[in-house]
Amino acid sequence: MSGAAALLGAHPETVRLKARAGMLPGRKVGKRWIFSIMALQRYLAGDWLPRAAQADQHEETHPCRSTNEKPARTGNTSCTPLAAERRYREALAPATKRRPRNSTTG
Repeated sequence: MSGAAALLGAHPETVRLKARAGMLPGRKVGKRWIFSIMALQRYLAGDWLPRAAQADQHEETHPCRSTNEKPARTGNTSCTPLAAERRYREALAPATKRRPRNSTTG
């Protein structure tokens, strides 16, 4: 980091922030930033494009996914969604039925 800062004539923190933002050619390996001397020289000569500008040049068109499509079913259940919902409601129901009220004739 300090070597790149010395080559660029900037403070190491400025170099770190610009590299993190993609404005300088560099890679973070673990906790350290690695800079290529040739890439920094191209940057100083004005031949290097920031990451955002590089993405614009190689822009690919991806079709939008339709929101009307049903998503693929996941899981390995063998029952239909309605049957699964019925089983779910049955599982949430009380375990015993309500007691009948006392019926007295009078």
